[in-house]
Amino acid sequence: MHKTYTGFTLIELLVVVLIIGIFAAVAVPQYEKSVNRAKTTEAMTFLSTLEKEQTMSYLANNYVDTSVYSDIIDSYPMKYFQLGSQAGSNRA
Repeated sequence: MHKTYTGFTLIELLVVVLIIGIFAAVAVPQYEKSVNRAKTTEAMTFLSTLEKEQTMSYLANNYVDTSVYSDIIDSYPMKYFQLGSQAGSNRA
């Protein structure tokens, strides 16, 4: 009578760990690229909004009203970056 063993061998576990490691090695750089693209898109969207508001202010008043900046900065949800004195306040 032979005993039947159930479970995984060490080789099988090592192969699974190796495959997971390869997936992680491919996925992490792609994730970082996606995060950088999101940050760039957010900054470009914000700057585009700011440019449009400046243009509208200039066309309406023949000068750029500085309240345009604070209104946009206060109303725009910034997830990845900060502007002005907010960005420099954390530095020593």
